[in-house]
Order: sequence, then structure tokens, then C-alpha cells
Amino acid sequence: MLSHNISTLMAVAVSIIFIILNIKKLFCKSTRKSIWKHLIINGIFIILISIFFYIPLVEHKSATEYAAFSRGADKVGFLEQRIYPYQLIFGKNQLEWAYKLSENKINDSMSFSLGLPIIVALLLTPVTLTKIEKRYKSLYLVTLCTGLFFAWMTTTAFPWNVVPLVPSVIQFPWRLLFISTFTFSIIAGVNIYITVSDISVKNIYIVLLAIMICAGEFIANTIVFNTEFDVDYLYKNDKLYGEQCAAYEYLPKKAYDNLNYISERSSNVVILEGKADILNEHKEGNTMSFKITNNDRVSLELPYIYYLGYEIKMNEKNIEYTESENGFIKIDIPKNENENTNINIIYKGTKIEKIAYVVSIISALGFIAYIIFINYKNKKNS
Repeated sequence: MLSHNISTLMAVAVSIIFIILNIKKLFCKSTRKSIWKHLIINGIFIILISIFFYIPLVEHKSATEYAAFSRGADKVGFLEQRIYPYQLIFGKNQLEWAYKLSENKINDSMSFSLGLPIIVALLLTPVTLTKIEKRYKSLYLVTLCTGLFFAWMTTTAFPWNVVPLVPSVIQFPWRLLFISTFTFSIIAGVNIYITVSDISVKNIYIVLLAIMICAGEFIANTIVFNTEFDVDYLYKNDKLYGEQCAAYEYLPKKAYDNLNYISERSSNVVILEGKADILNEHKEGNTMSFKITNNDRVSLELPYIYYLGYEIKMNEKNIEYTESENGFIKIDIPKNENENTNINIIYKGTKIEKIAYVVSIISALGFIAYIIFINYKNKKNS
């Protein structure tokens, strides 16, 4: 849940299907008590431990619109990201000939091959089916079919063109391989285990050596030695481009729509409405201070993207802030009654965010204590 929300969404969909297929076990007298107990206890812990992320997410999403939630891929873009079936078998290097011969556009952004170890292991399925225990056969087949179905959906062979509702929220159909590789890994492990159970230890070493040799190409293309990566651009880059970085998706939509403005904007306070003199501006990271003089009700845009969690004080008193049309923080200052109006800004995070962190930490510690208690109880009963 904390690694990738889209993957979580797909996992939830598969889990719901799995529950429907095994719905009888939820209400069977011999299993329902144990299953419901574990579902409820683990479900509560999962929610509470991950609440430090999801509560602030909901809080920020309710405050404004973000590019990540408004820039979902359309059906045309989704279909363009499909892969050809043979890309599931052959790696990127083996398909150079296909790229040259094909008149159609081939998605060559990465290798979509399932990998030789899994492919070889899947070929053992007919033999495994005859040896697998009857009580596990249905689970085995459901797992296998789930992997095959999701792999099919990533390819041009799946009739996405006639499907009225395309899951464009996942952006790329090849993300469905997340489910396929997970299920195929289980099937591959079972197939290899059953197959080698009748093989001597000496022959197992030969099989492992063969797999390592075949995997050498993938390892060689992944691991790089004696290479220094230039990361200076992370600190010196002062230009923004629409497709430069996926992180732009987490800008407020108004800011995302004004990348040129962000690129050209100075780090100073901008007067949006009214007149005033801005003096003694000092900005360092997430803190800033300045003075306002000669103002008669003025609206200011601060050099900070609009996110919740900033504390802004005017003459030591907290004031509220809103979002400007450019996606920055906007504050309204009343007519200056004193000679100077002092503004101080610091990022502290929201109160809800801090409470969520405390809840998650306590829940994580509680989960550890729960596991220790269960293990102690099981040992005592045994």
C-alpha cells in the first residue's frame, strides 16, 4: 500500500475476485471463525499503520486539485502502450530484428519479457498438473489462469478496442504484468519444486548452474561497474519541461499548467493586487521573512507552491492562506495600521498529519507486540 497506489488498486481487484471464488470458506462453520478473525485484526493493523500516508493524502486532495488526479491517460494513449505477445517471451535485445521489420510502433521503452527461468518453469505445467495434490489443484489453476489473463490484457491480442470501460487510471496496460509476474512466480516455484523432487541433488546443481548461465545476460545488462553518475543537474537545473519528471504530477494542477511561470518566476514575493513596499526579504529553504510598508490592503503571492502545512504569522499572529491562480501560496494583508507589518513563514506540517504519524507509529509497535504475544501463546499451547 505504501509502495505504489496503482499496484495496490490492481491487487485489491484481484483479491476481491479471489474472495468471490472462495466465498464459501468465509461462511463455512469450520473455517469462518479463524478467517474472519485474521481478516479483521490484520485489516485494522494495515489501515492504522498506513494511515500516516493516506490521511494527509486525503487532506491535501480535498484542499485543491493535483495534476496526478486530473491527468489520467485517455483510451487512445492507453491503447498505444500495449505490447506485442512475443515481447512477453523475447527480451529487448532479441527483438531488434522485429523493430526493424515491423511497420507498427513497438513499445521498446523497456524489456517486458517474463524471463527465461519463469518461462521454462511454466513449460513444466502439464507435468505438474498430474502430480499436484487434489486439494491444491483448484488454487493452482486459479493462480495460473489469473497470470495468463492479466498477461493477455497487456498485449495487442486483448480486445481493448471494443471494451467500453478501459482502466486508464493505471495509465499503461503493461502495468498489469505486476499481477502476472506475481502469480507466475508462485506457479514457477511449485512447478520447479515438484519437478526436482524426483531429481538427485547432483542434477539439481546442474539445473541451477544452467539457470545462472542463462540469467547472466540479464545480470550483465543490469549491473554496472566503475561508472560515476552525474547528479549535478539535480541541483543546477533551473528549467522545467512538461515531460521532464513524473514528480510534476504531484504539483497542484494550477502550478502544473503554469510550468513556464514557475521556471521564470523569481524567489521573491509577488504583489497580485494593491500596492505595498516589500522590504528585507530573506528566504532559506522552507522558512522566509519580510516586512511590508505603505500598504492599503494587498494580496501577495509567496515563492512557495501551494501545499498544506505552512505556518504564516503576521506580527506574531497566525493568518490563513489560499492558492493563487499560479498554484502558489496567496495571502491577503489588511491595511497597514502600524509602520511595519512583519511576515514570517515556516513549514511545520499539518496537525492531522502529525496525529496520523503518531497513530501509525503506535500501531506499528502494537503490531510487533501482537506478533510476539501470538508466538508466545502458540509455544505455550504446544
